[in-house]
Amino acid sequence: MATQIFTNISLLVTPKGDSGFIRGKNLAVLPAKRDAYIIIEDDVVAAIGEAADLRFASGSRSLPDRSIVLPCWWDSHSHL
Repeated sequence: MATQIFTNISLLVTPKGDSGFIRGKNLAVLPAKRDAYIIIEDDVVAAIGEAADLRFASGSRSLPDRSIVLPCWWDSHSHL
């Protein structure tokens, strides 16, 4: 299993709230975490959170200061 840990993320934006994925009008304001991390296992986002909660960072890649990460998602109801 290939695992990557990215730290030093100033702002991490995600379409997933505390109670699951957000939909519809609630997508107007996306949840964001400051000073965050993201763990990717086999090309899939396995975990996200605040850096203070990260206990194991061996092999992590620290992103440049003031980095913003927006994981990609697919909204099949979007129209260009």
